Amino acid sequence: MCGFDGLTTTAEQMDDANPIFECVRCNDPHQGRVMMTWAGVLNHSHLVQDYGNSDDTLAKSMGLELVNEKEANIVRERMKEEQERQRARYPRLICAHCGHDKDNSVKLTQHVKNVHTIPNPTSKDMVPAIDRDHVPPVFHMWPPRSA
Repeated sequence: MCGFDGLTTTAEQMDDANPIFECVRCNDPHQGRVMMTWAGVLNHSHLVQDYGNSDDTLAKSMGLELVNEKEANIVRERMKEEQERQRARYPRLICAHCGHDKDNSVKLTQHVKNVHTIPNPTSKDMVPAIDRDHVPPVFHMWPPRSA
């Protein structure tokens, strides 16, 4: 769907390309169009029943479409905001300097400033905890598709 070879493409290459997909099947007139990253597609596929084993069958069953770049840029920014909001609320990160227990980004920022005397902590100072889900949640793009 993205023009990559499914047999040789790495997760890093997909992360770098960061394609955004829409699950047309899950369009909701009350919430909008369901948008997700490539990794989100893997998570979302478990919610969609009756799909086959091949990538083509899965894409058809889910009604996956690659989103145009203009909309994809909007979705990426909004997903990033939501992911940062979740990181501020829930313990999903650890300190990159000392492995300080899982915490949210607000508390870890204070930890990095106070304990490691770094005045302006960045994402390099706080890394995802390996046992937490870090795939951005689906994003509902408005307006929904017409019925």
